[in-house]
Amino acid sequence: MARGPLFMYGETEGVIAVQSTDASAFGPEHQRLLEGLALQIAAALQNAHLYELAMVDGLTGLYVRRYFDARIEEEVERSKRYGSAFSVVMMDVDDFKVLNDTYGHLVGDRVLRAISNVVKAQMRGVDTAARYGGEEITVILPRTEMVGAYSLAERIREAIAELRLTTDDEPPKVLTVTASLGIAAYPESKAVDGTDLVRRADRALYRAKKTGKNRVELFWSDESGPARLATLDEATGE
Repeated sequence: MARGPLFMYGETEGVIAVQSTDASAFGPEHQRLLEGLALQIAAALQNAHLYELAMVDGLTGLYVRRYFDARIEEEVERSKRYGSAFSVVMMDVDDFKVLNDTYGHLVGDRVLRAISNVVKAQMRGVDTAARYGGEEITVILPRTEMVGAYSLAERIREAIAELRLTTDDEPPKVLTVTASLGIAAYPESKAVDGTDLVRRADRALYRAKKTGKNRVELFWSDESGPARLATLDEATGE
C-alpha cells in the first residue's frame, strides 16, 4: 500500500491510499508520486475553502454582495441569448434598527440567521440568495417570470411572519418579525442591466415599506400593474 496525506493548515484532513494484492507493487518512486499528488489535491481543497470564505457571508450562510453582482449580470446575458425571463427579489427586515436598539445585536444576528434559513428553505437549487447589505437579502430566480416570483416571495413573507424567536432577557421574550419584499422581472421591467434591475426591485421594496410593510410589491414597467396584480392574485390563490 502507498499513502499520501492531505495536509491543510498544518493538519491532516485526509489520506490518499492505493492498494494492490501484490506486496511489491509500489516502490519509493510511487510513494513520492502519491505524496506529490496529495499536495496538489490539498492545495486545490484549500483554495476552494478560501473561495467559499470569500464568497459566503459568515453570519447568514448566504452569498456576499460581490458574488450576487457577478451572478445577476450572467443571468442578464443568458436572458438576452436565450430569450428566457428571470426575476430578482429584494427583501428587507421591517423595523430592524428598532429591534437591534431594543434587544441588542446578538438578537439581531439571531433574526438574520433565522430569516436566511427561511429563504434557503424556499429556494430551488438554481436560485441564488445573497446578503446584499445589512438586513437586506436578494434572490435571483432563473427562468422565473413575475407570477412565479410573486408566489415564492409570498411564501417567504408568510414563513417569516410565522417565526417565533426569543430574546436574551430573563425570562426570555418571544419576538415576531416581518419583512417587506420587492420584485422586478427581466426583461419585463425594461431594465438595461443587472444594476438597473436591482434598482427597480428596490423601488418596489420601497413601495412595500411605504404602504404598510409585511407585504410584497411588484415593479411594473407600464400602467397596467393593478389589473395584472389582480390576475396574479387569482393565479396564486391569494
